[in-house]
Amino acid sequence: FPESARVQDREGKTALHRAIFTLNDAAVRELLQQIPDLVHCADGGGNTPLHTALQPKRGGDGLKEQMMLKEILRCDPNGYAQN
Repeated sequence: FPESARVQDREGKTALHRAIFTLNDAAVRELLQQIPDLVHCADGGGNTPLHTALQPKRGGDGLKEQMMLKEILRCDPNGYAQN
């Protein structure tokens, strides 16, 4: 599980980027508990999971977004990419 979660697709996105984009808060929590340094992985456009979490999402009610931001900032309170 941990190594496959680090794989980046052709856009450079990890499982964490995708979980955030699809508002899968359970996956975000699990990924960050298992592999907290995923929070530093920037995609091909230089966007970290924090950037992805801050982008507006269709169908979001704000609660899941807040939880995801809390989890991300717990792992990296400064929000810095370290690639």
